[in-house]
Amino acid sequence: MCFLLSSVTVDISVVQDTAKVGVTQVFCNDSTSPIKEASFNFPLPAGCTVTDFSCRIGTSSVITASVKPKGDAREAFRHHIHNHDTTAALLEQGTPEIFTTTLGNIPASTKVTAHLTYITLLKHHFANSKGVTTLTIPPSIAPRYGDPPKEYDEAATPDVSQGLTVEVEIIESNKISYIESPSHHIVVERRQGTRNADTFADLAGGGDGSNVETASVKLDSGSLLLDKDFVLDIVTTPSGGAEVPQAWLEEHPTLQNHKALMLTLPAELMTKSDIPTQKTEILFLADLSGSMSDRIPSLKSAMQFFLEGIPEDRKFKIWCFGTSYKSWQQCSVEYNSTTLNSALAWVATEFTANMGGTELLPAIQAIVAARDKTLANDIIVLTDGEIWRLDQTLE
Repeated sequence: MCFLLSSVTVDISVVQDTAKVGVTQVFCNDSTSPIKEASFNFPLPAGCTVTDFSCRIGTSSVITASVKPKGDAREAFRHHIHNHDTTAALLEQGTPEIFTTTLGNIPASTKVTAHLTYITLLKHHFANSKGVTTLTIPPSIAPRYGDPPKEYDEAATPDVSQGLTVEVEIIESNKISYIESPSHHIVVERRQGTRNADTFADLAGGGDGSNVETASVKLDSGSLLLDKDFVLDIVTTPSGGAEVPQAWLEEHPTLQNHKALMLTLPAELMTKSDIPTQKTEILFLADLSGSMSDRIPSLKSAMQFFLEGIPEDRKFKIWCFGTSYKSWQQCSVEYNSTTLNSALAWVATEFTANMGGTELLPAIQAIVAARDKTLANDIIVLTDGEIWRLDQTLE
């Protein structure tokens, strides 16, 4: 029996420093007998998020993935291939860099097309008045010291009879200076003029609004066998010669009042010394209601992170709430090593989920009433979100 990878196509859409990558792999069962089970590994960039997986069996049957706990998914797959004649598929993440697809009951003389989509943040840096965004597509796991674990053995692009195809669509709000690949020969098509967009969705589909620049990139040879990572550098020149903060707001298509915000802050903005600092009061409000019982370790860790990161010359105070509320000190204190250690000790000993219900509104009202009105105030609320009178609290 022979189950061969015949082609791999990678379609990529780059918007600013985010990439949506679709990987399509075509396999062929060239034998006259069905294959009970076959699996293959493929590498992904570390830290990416897989958003979609499907398989087409022959010309008519399509398998669409649903997310399940790993043990349940394996059991469902085993049950299906042992009790049904139809094809089943299982996608698992073996390591942060490797996903394994297992197919069962593959018919004879059949082509199988597996399609996976993932989203990843790209590396970005700014130097000499130019921004450089780098896209990397790994065809195999990078070499490491020592012997690789067994799950790495087949995590590479093997000989592909029809080669590997890479196509990239690029959308940038800044002017594209040039696009180059230090790893492969490419063909770059710069679009004539600019395209308009006013939302993040429009950036991918066109619309009316602010100008954006677009380009497409393909391999010079059309397809090839990759023996190293495909690397693409997108070099842009912002107007004015300096990067500016950017924000993209995406509204959920079906869930009302659900939005996602992507914010990009240039490093130079965070390190400017000519911006006068304003003394502020930082007020923490931590949820110690019963619903937080299994979240207390994470809450303590988050509070430690926030407390140790308070800027110098700030005043701070810690509040807790449940059915009632309480505070660490009667009033805010100056931030120094003594007050920090005292606050950390109080969090370590007092943070338990023993304050009853989740009444955030009275606690917020108490904080606002007790704040130092001569200072600007930052209020940081740490909660699981399961609160009563949500609309009134937000208002």
